[in-house]
Amino acid sequence: MNMELTKEQVQYIDRRLENDGVIYWDVRIELLDHVVSDIEKKLTLKSSENEFEEFVQASFVAIGWKENFNGGNFERILKETLKNLVKKYRKQHRETVLSCFRNTRFMIKALLLTLLYFTLSSFTSSKQFLLLSIILFWSPILLVLYESLKLYGKKTGKSFNKEQAFSFTTVSFMMFHGFLYLMLDRFGEFSIPIQYHKSILFMIIPVHLFFFYTAYKSYKKTIVEVESVRKQIFDS
Repeated sequence: MNMELTKEQVQYIDRRLENDGVIYWDVRIELLDHVVSDIEKKLTLKSSENEFEEFVQASFVAIGWKENFNGGNFERILKETLKNLVKKYRKQHRETVLSCFRNTRFMIKALLLTLLYFTLSSFTSSKQFLLLSIILFWSPILLVLYESLKLYGKKTGKSFNKEQAFSFTTVSFMMFHGFLYLMLDRFGEFSIPIQYHKSILFMIIPVHLFFFYTAYKSYKKTIVEVESVRKQIFDS
C-alpha cells in the first residue's frame, strides 16, 4: 500500500524544485506530480525524514537533476518540458479555434456582433468609428489584468501557460499595429484614403478579438487542468 505524503513534505519538494530553477508554478506541478507519485511508492511508516529527503534526491536525479556549482538544476528536463508544453498549448489553441467554428451558437453570436460592428460603421463618422475600434482593440487588456491580479492573489508565482497565452495574443496586437504603420505616411498622417479606413478596421478588429478569445479560452482550459492537479497534490 502506498504512503501518502503530508502537505509539509509536498511543500518541501515544491520548494526544492523552485530553488533548483523550476520558476513556473504550472511547470513545477508537472514535475511535482511525478516526484510525489514516485516517492509514495517507496515511503513506509518507518521511513525517517532523512530517508524521505534521500528519496526526493533520488527521484530528482531520475528525472534529470544535474549537480553544478550552484547546487543543481533541471536544465535538460526543463527544456524538454517547456518544449512539450508549447506543443501542447499550440495543439490546444488549434482545437479551440476549430471547436469555435464547429459551434453553431458561437458562430451565430459572432456573426451578430460582427453585423452590429458593421452597422455602427455605417452610422458613425470615420473618427468616431476609429475611436470605437481602438476601444474594442484594447478592451481585452482588462481581461489580461484581471487574470494577472487573480494569479497574484493566489501567490502561486510565474505561470508559463499565461506567458504562452500572452505571446499568442501579442500576435494580433502586432498585426493591428502593422496595419496602422502601413496606413501612416512619414508625417504620421493616414496615407490610405479615408474611404478605406472603415473597411480595413472592419477586417482587423473582429479577427483580433477572435484570436484573443481563442487564446484566452485555451489558457483557461489549460490552467483549470493544472489547478485541478495542484489541488489533488496539496489537498490530499
